[in-house]
Amino acid sequence: MTPERTLTGLLLLGSVAGGLLYGAYYQKAALRLAPGDRNTAELRQENTRLTTELDRLRDELAQARSLASGAPFPVPQELIDYVEKDLNLVFLKTPKVRLADDSEFLNSAENDLNLVYGQDGLGEIERVWELLGILPAGQNLQGALMMAETVAARGIFSLSQNEILLTPDFNPDELEDGASLVGLLVRSLLLQNFPDLRWSNLDAWNAWLAVHRGTATNSRGRFFRRKAATLPEEDRKARSLVNRAREDLLLQLPAALQSWVNFPNLDGSRFIGEKYIESREALLNTFRTPPQTTLGIIAPQVGVTARAEAGIGALGLRLMLEAFLDSDLTDQAVLSWRSDRYAFIDDRLRWELTLGSADSAEQLYEAMQVELLPAMQAVQPEREITLTQDRSSLILTNFPRSEE
Repeated sequence: MTPERTLTGLLLLGSVAGGLLYGAYYQKAALRLAPGDRNTAELRQENTRLTTELDRLRDELAQARSLASGAPFPVPQELIDYVEKDLNLVFLKTPKVRLADDSEFLNSAENDLNLVYGQDGLGEIERVWELLGILPAGQNLQGALMMAETVAARGIFSLSQNEILLTPDFNPDELEDGASLVGLLVRSLLLQNFPDLRWSNLDAWNAWLAVHRGTATNSRGRFFRRKAATLPEEDRKARSLVNRAREDLLLQLPAALQSWVNFPNLDGSRFIGEKYIESREALLNTFRTPPQTTLGIIAPQVGVTARAEAGIGALGLRLMLEAFLDSDLTDQAVLSWRSDRYAFIDDRLRWELTLGSADSAEQLYEAMQVELLPAMQAVQPEREITLTQDRSSLILTNFPRSEE
């Protein structure tokens, strides 16, 4: 017997047995509490026996769930067909889908972060972003990204294993669960057909993720709307796809980190939506050769060719500026981004930003001198922070004060 059948049988058995046990308990209780026949000691003994029996049944159900978690989850063919038709692609092999517990969710998220950033890569990014004023000091970037990926999730996609993990109580017949699984299947389908997992830097990774998550978000939304339209009016008022627990978590994160986490689902879905409307061939070409910069997601019309050096990209520049400058000036600077790179050695940072023109660089330089630099120096009094302009480039250094 398969684990799924075992689990189903035990669930039915547990429900029936629980009902019978409780029915027997209350029937006996009613009889024994009748006037003139109150046997309290015997009633308590019976109550203990029934409680023990129910605990045993719960343990068996838990074991069955554990057994089922290692077995393939039966994905409805309807969802497979929908995803393939929606993207005009086919699964090259059966997608790996199984039930998993919270610890497996966290392990999967951690493995994916290690795949992308390396074992210690996030630590350096965390410190560089602190020195650039993007993040406040004391952040646990890895922990925050893992929680943002897993908290209140009905399922997650394991990039390192090309595997979908679902919660033990996942039910694809429920509208929201089914829509979530569609999004996860899209991630698997794209990785099967376009398996290149190489990124020259953080900016290229953020652009790639925006393409894949944006596609998943859009396909999930189309499926949800189509299914919801066939439901009675009262059933359409089910819980929103936007999970309140995840929203609450994101609101606890620094604003820049919120924007970073939401970038693939917001900017990515808008970018992919435009490609989807343009043509299926335009969409497939995007999967074949995704943008190598986040500016390619934010403003694909600019057509910037990326460099391989480590940098914060157009997305990082936006996160850096939007807390200090007005939105128009921030948008102008982001659209003018051409490249950036940093060198970080022994807690000493040198960051160089190149914009599209000397005029753009001068305008941003003046704004940063007035608004951003004083704010950075106020929260980093032990550091020497300087900003200079060289034609179309800005150069920011951040060293400990004891050094020249």
